[in-house]
Amino acid sequence: MDPTDKELREKLAPGPFARDGFDERLRKRIEDSLDRPRKRFGRTTRFGWNAAGAAALLLLLIGFGIWQWSPLGSSPSGAKDTQLAGALDPKMSLTAETDEEIRSALLLGLRKDVTAPDGRIVSSYRTVLVAPEDNKLQITAEGSGIVMPYGQTFWKIESTADDGTSDRQSLIAYQAYGRKALTERPASILATPREGLLSERILFVGNRYVSIAQDAVGKGEGDDREYRFVKQINQLAKSGGTAFDPATEPHTALEEALAQAAAVNGEKTEQWAIVRKPGKWIGVTYGRLNAAEPVDANAEQEVQTELPEDVAPADQLLVSWDQIRRIEPAATDAYTSKTEDMLAVVVDREIKIYPYKQKNGLSNPLSVELEPNETVIMVEWALNQSEQKNYADQWKTKVSEILAKR
Repeated sequence: MDPTDKELREKLAPGPFARDGFDERLRKRIEDSLDRPRKRFGRTTRFGWNAAGAAALLLLLIGFGIWQWSPLGSSPSGAKDTQLAGALDPKMSLTAETDEEIRSALLLGLRKDVTAPDGRIVSSYRTVLVAPEDNKLQITAEGSGIVMPYGQTFWKIESTADDGTSDRQSLIAYQAYGRKALTERPASILATPREGLLSERILFVGNRYVSIAQDAVGKGEGDDREYRFVKQINQLAKSGGTAFDPATEPHTALEEALAQAAAVNGEKTEQWAIVRKPGKWIGVTYGRLNAAEPVDANAEQEVQTELPEDVAPADQLLVSWDQIRRIEPAATDAYTSKTEDMLAVVVDREIKIYPYKQKNGLSNPLSVELEPNETVIMVEWALNQSEQKNYADQWKTKVSEILAKR
C-alpha cells in the first residue's frame, strides 16, 4: 500500500459511525479494494482508480453517513431552521474539555391554563429560578406568581384568589423587593376581580413590559370580547382593582414602544401583543384598532420591526437549530444565555437546561418539568460579571426571599 492508503486504513480503524449508512461490512469492502491489483485503468488514465479516487469515494460515503446520522439530514426544513438561528458563530462549541464556571442564572415564568366547567380558561402562574450551586445547575427557588426583574428591583404579578364568591379572574402587580416594596401581598385587591372583566391572562413578561389578554363582558350572552394591550409594569399595577373600560385602560401603543412617530393620520396601534415564535419574541398586531374595539385573536400579523431590548429581551439563539436538534430531536423552542454557558431546550413536557460549557454538560441536563397546558411566558438571564457585580448570586437571594412570602 502507498502512504495514502495507509492513512486511509488508520482513519477507518476506529469505525466512526455506529448507525446505518456506514457499517463494518462496507468498511471491509473498501479496505479489500485498496489491496487488490489495479486493473483496467492505466497510469495514463486522466482519472484513474488510484489513492485519490479511493479517497474521493471514501469521502462521498462518509458524507452519506453523516447525512443519515444527522436528525435533520439535508431536508429543506433543516436549512430553514438554521436560518432561524442566524449564522453559526465559528467559535461556538457545544463541548468542553474541562468544566468551565457557570456564571448565569435563568429565571423562568410559566403560565398554566385550565378549562373551567363553564368553558372559560383559568390561568395560574409560577416562577422557577435555575442557578449554579458549586458549579452545578440547580433549581434554587420556585413558587407561585411571576417574579419579574425591573431595574435593580423585583415586581410580582399574581392573579386574583379564588374566594368562592366569584368565577372571574384578574391580575395585580406590585413591587416585591426594594425600598418601595410591599411588606405583604395586597390581599384586599387580590380578592376583588376587576368589574367588567371575565379574565386577564399574561402572554409575555419582560424586564419592563408585560403583554396582557383580557376577556371582557359583552352586551349579551355569547357576546364576550377580547382585548390585547401591552403595558409597562406600573401601568398594570395602576389598573389593578379598577373597573375595566378599554377606552381608558392604561397601556403603551406599539409606536410608543418602538419609539416611532405615529402614522400620517395621527392614529396609533393601541392594541397589540408580544408572543413567542420558536427562537424569538415578536410583536403582533390585529389591524389598526383603537383601544375600545375588540380584537380577533386569529387575525394577528407579525410586526416587521424588531422589538427594542427594553421591550422584549434580545434572545437570538447562539447555536443553530441543526445543533439543537442533534442534542434534542423533539425540541420545539430554545433559549441561550448571553455568556454562551447555558442552553434551555423546550420539549413536550419539560425544559432541559444544558450547561454545555462543562465537560459532560450535554449528557447531564437539568430538567424543569412542565405541567399539562403550561407554557413559557418569561425568560430572563442574570450574570456574575465580577465579585462586585454578582447579579446571578443576588437573584438567588432576592427571588428566594420573595417566593418564600405567602
